[in-house]
Amino acid sequence: MEQVVASIAYAVEHELPLVEVFQFKNSDFVITLAEKDYLINLTNIYDYYIKNEVYENCARVVKLRKTLTE
Repeated sequence: MEQVVASIAYAVEHELPLVEVFQFKNSDFVITLAEKDYLINLTNIYDYYIKNEVYENCARVVKLRKTLTE
């Protein structure tokens, strides 16, 4: 989850329309996120953090969501 948040944060900071989230080991397969999907992914991660009581990671997600909606 934190890797996705970090990747989206990097993309937002650098105004990237697409960001690589991760690549599978020993593979050419790469997972990317388009800018239009940043907010929904952050919302899903936030919901996961709340459900699993990982409150220490929520502030970063809230800040990114706010940045994307302003």
